[in-house]
Amino acid sequence: MLRERVRYLKETEEGVEEMCELMDNRINEEKEEQKIELATEAIKEGDLSLNRIATLFKLPLSFVEELSNQVLGTVKQ
Repeated sequence: MLRERVRYLKETEEGVEEMCELMDNRINEEKEEQKIELATEAIKEGDLSLNRIATLFKLPLSFVEELSNQVLGTVKQ
């Protein structure tokens, strides 16, 4: 069964397309995680406004505000 799946993913046009899509999705997820980590660090530093952080990391302001509440809530405890 595994052999058939590997052959499909490596040797058929549909399989290669599926694998490329999976890899693209994983790369995009990784980029998004990195943006969130960097935004978190910027929030902890406190030198930039939340609006500026949202702009720099291309994240929705509402998301950055929620992230800030989580980060600062964690830091205060």
